[in-house]
Amino acid sequence: MDKSEKELIKAKFSKNIFYPDRKSLEMSTPELVSKYRASRLKCNTAIDLCCGLGIDAILLAKSCKKVIAIEKDKKILDCAIKNAKLYNTKNIEFICADFKTLDLKKYNPDIIFADPSRRVGEKRVKELSETEPSTTEIISLLQKQGFENFCIEVSNNLDLEKLNFDCEKEFISLNKEPNCISLYFGNLKKYNYSFVALPDKKVIFADKINPEFKTQENFKKYLYELDEGIKKMHFQNELLNHYNGLYAITDSFFTSTNLIKDPIFKNSYKIETVLETSFENTDKNILIEELKKLDAKKVVLRIKIDPDKYYSLKKDLEKDLEGTKKLHIIELNKKVILCKNLLLSE
Repeated sequence: MDKSEKELIKAKFSKNIFYPDRKSLEMSTPELVSKYRASRLKCNTAIDLCCGLGIDAILLAKSCKKVIAIEKDKKILDCAIKNAKLYNTKNIEFICADFKTLDLKKYNPDIIFADPSRRVGEKRVKELSETEPSTTEIISLLQKQGFENFCIEVSNNLDLEKLNFDCEKEFISLNKEPNCISLYFGNLKKYNYSFVALPDKKVIFADKINPEFKTQENFKKYLYELDEGIKKMHFQNELLNHYNGLYAITDSFFTSTNLIKDPIFKNSYKIETVLETSFENTDKNILIEELKKLDAKKVVLRIKIDPDKYYSLKKDLEKDLEGTKKLHIIELNKKVILCKNLLLSE
């Protein structure tokens, strides 16, 4: 179910911002992401090429002495101007124009930022050539005009291995959900590949993508579900090398004997029981008896199942449970794991 506009604003911003329509609200960068990125783009003068509702420009203005915010849609720009006043930001110069018609060099910017729209009409797009304006054209234009230090926000669904630009590819995850990828060019580049978990600002980086890593079949005491960004960036090896006693079960799930607390884990579980059969081959009565032994009251199913059958199966498993706990039933490597979600219980 889609969030209401009021819920979207509350989830993304600290203030009740101005916006002309739902599309612009959905496309606007969450405040925490803008704030983090602005900390990396700190300088004297920054240009935001297509500022939209102005959130990126506003947060840039907190880190930079001056920001030039450009937007060709006057209706949207008017909202950006109101939002700057809402955030008590005075060091932004707003310009209503297509940035491609302007002489950007006259502003003498230290950095340039752009977040082109990934919503064209009613369609969401991810490819660089499909955005409005085209991300490919933005990069080409800036490089032809001699600009070296710039940052572009792109879709988190892009295939990073196909991005042949000499830049840092940074995957940003917000509240354990994929948000965007930032491309840092010139002196803004720190690494080849990086991942940051917000709001914790946990950073992992690597020189190259390495999709190969060692897995094992044996489960330890704890089970961890990785942030989607770790999987996307193929950072499993970096994580395994960082923690002794951490082992990969699949590309998305790790296990350990001792509890590891880290914001890069989307979920952390304490394993109660491992049934050595697939869910399909597990006797339902045996499963229910195990749940009763573990004092279960409710279950969350993490198995391959027809969505239309999910709630009927859940109801069937819960009908005779009289305990107090909510347990997760996860199927991995043709085994059924009964476990408790530690993050939700804290």
